[in-house]
Amino acid sequence: IGSSPAEVQSRLDWYADHVGRYLPSASDRARRQFANGPLVGTPEQIVDRLHELEKLGMTYAICYFADAAYDPSSVDLFAREVVPAL
Repeated sequence: IGSSPAEVQSRLDWYADHVGRYLPSASDRARRQFANGPLVGTPEQIVDRLHELEKLGMTYAICYFADAAYDPSSVDLFAREVVPAL
């Protein structure tokens, strides 16, 4: 999650770099997997996607914040902007 598309890309870049330090061959694949995940984007995009999934029958979601141990701002942004919109 990021407050803008540019911030989302920056966080994806961070994740790929982080994975690449330990598993260089997996860096690009990890970035693609996260970038195509259902809950990647701005708060508005994530709220829209969660509403779509709810219409399909989803009643709860388990969210993973890959950067939470290093920077809690993603979790804070989710709690501040996504949760109230649901």
